[in-house]
Amino acid sequence: MMESLKGKKLLMLEGNILGKLVIDKAHELGIEVIIANWYSVEDAPAKAYADKEYIVNIFDIPAMMKIVEDEHIDGIFTAYTDSHLHIYARLCKEAGLPCFTTEDLCDVMVDKSVFKKYCREAGLPVIDEYDANKLLTDKAYLDAVDYPVIVKPVDSSGARGISICHNADTLSDAIQKGLSFSTSKKVVIEKYLRGEYCLADFMIQDGKAYFCASSDKPANDDDKDNVNLPGAYIFPSKNNKLIEDSLSEAVQRFVDIIGYKNGLMCLELINSDNKIYIIEAQFRLGAKFQDIFMEQELGIDQLEMLLRHALTGKLEGYDLSGDKTFKNNYVLMNILLKAGKIGSIQPYDEVKYFPNVCEYFPMKVVGDEIKPDGSMVQRFGKVSLVAESREKLLDAMRYFQNNLQIIDENGDNMVILSLDNHYC
Repeated sequence: MMESLKGKKLLMLEGNILGKLVIDKAHELGIEVIIANWYSVEDAPAKAYADKEYIVNIFDIPAMMKIVEDEHIDGIFTAYTDSHLHIYARLCKEAGLPCFTTEDLCDVMVDKSVFKKYCREAGLPVIDEYDANKLLTDKAYLDAVDYPVIVKPVDSSGARGISICHNADTLSDAIQKGLSFSTSKKVVIEKYLRGEYCLADFMIQDGKAYFCASSDKPANDDDKDNVNLPGAYIFPSKNNKLIEDSLSEAVQRFVDIIGYKNGLMCLELINSDNKIYIIEAQFRLGAKFQDIFMEQELGIDQLEMLLRHALTGKLEGYDLSGDKTFKNNYVLMNILLKAGKIGSIQPYDEVKYFPNVCEYFPMKVVGDEIKPDGSMVQRFGKVSLVAESREKLLDAMRYFQNNLQIIDENGDNMVILSLDNHYC
């Protein structure tokens, strides 16, 4: 029999509005949630739904340990950003609480170059890369580059600091931009492949890797020098079988090599000429709602499993070995905006009743200024939708985009409309 979680206390590091999903699930299970981070409720809206909140520097170990001791914390939880993983591992270690990673394993989870090293060892297909130092110092090496290439910080997320270079003239600036967003001052430079972007979600339970879901990630930005931003994550992927067959065995080898025992792994992929390549990975709960869709379709509650692990050290509660076929189609849309200052927003109550809408999370408010820079700062919010077929899902997506009104100060709609054939 599984241990009851009622009355246990969870310390969360996130204040993002998406944290409300974690809090709601925790409250269903009888868990008390305390959020501690730098921000006030105005900048960390999830705090409004928590049972208690602290404003504190999460990297201040003594201050965080005092909260753990004073509040009798049973577990620590992090999600949605890689930037918290190292301090999360450190806090769990200091407090003697369950943790899905270690400080050493965090290097694999956060550093793209370290991750790729272990991918090669496991036989996972990764894209060849160039040596940044040689590109800046060796003209012959630079002249041999096969453009376009993509330059990205090894340890950043949210598409920050990423550039696409089509010739040598922009490469030096792109490297400097990438370095400015990298904590470790390192970049990865790879051949920029053409193809369809997709993702594969795995859950690791007691060292066994289970393929859980796949999704397509059509890009939603025509900027030729910045990375294409994800307009949506559509479940399941058109290439679900190809993805599962291409990756499953090598993912198990990867998990064995790095010693990953319990947690999540989402692989970001590109399907180029019917061959799957890995771009990068996330090892924590992401913001594309695959856990919600899996619960609705398969009856597997990943979020509950993660909360159980945080509080008991056991990732349990559901059988991950069964059929993962989705009967319905789902999408998590990123609502992307053009440049401008938000003057007015479609009323929330009207938007949430649009056809097929499951969840709607606005993340910006009137007065916020959008300055597109190739990162997710131009995301207004997220919405999830469900339909019985991909065709009907696309119709619902079009309806949502065409009817959402986020008006700038000049009276123009800021919502980017780009649902074209590559979503089909």
